[in-house]
Amino acid sequence: MGGIVTLFFIALFLSKEEQGYYYTFGSILAIQIFFELGLNSVITQYTAHEMAHLKWKTKSELSGEILHLSRLSSA
Repeated sequence: MGGIVTLFFIALFLSKEEQGYYYTFGSILAIQIFFELGLNSVITQYTAHEMAHLKWKTKSELSGEILHLSRLSSA
């Protein structure tokens, strides 16, 4: 319901140029949010995959193959 009211006010009170700026920046923000959500999922999956090959030596130290340690530290 709020989106419909917003569209009405935008059409009523903003000029064509201002509407263009509004929708352009809205699109940019939507792309940014989509990118951030996707990036978070990718990092989570990548980290989980590498952690499957490692073990906790102590509470703050990991042990395992150097390849997996290196990949995890660069993520």
